[in-house]
Amino acid sequence: KHILNNEQVIKVKGKLQLREGEKPTVLVDFAEPIAEGQEETPKKQEAKQYLGLILNDETKRYKDDLIDILSTYPGDITVYFKVDGKNYRMSETVNNCKGLINELLSIVDENDIKFFTK
Repeated sequence: KHILNNEQVIKVKGKLQLREGEKPTVLVDFAEPIAEGQEETPKKQEAKQYLGLILNDETKRYKDDLIDILSTYPGDITVYFKVDGKNYRMSETVNNCKGLINELLSIVDENDIKFFTK
């Protein structure tokens, strides 16, 4: 709060919350003042990697088993489950390795395991 002043330009990182019927709010994780005339140099954005697991009627009952598997391969890849056409972000992040893929293949078909970047 101490860097928030009228007319002060600041750099903010955080999350924007949009709720129906309410004003937008920002949950600030980081803020710093930017000096007048100081240009922000854009950082080259690294492609972030994700893992998507598509669960069908047969495999969605093994969701808890999949979460257990994911938790044993911690890393920095965000995981999403696609169930009944909806995407669900998991709190687990994983490492792309053969052990993870082999364990996932014991439950999910190879075509339902998708690594992708954004």
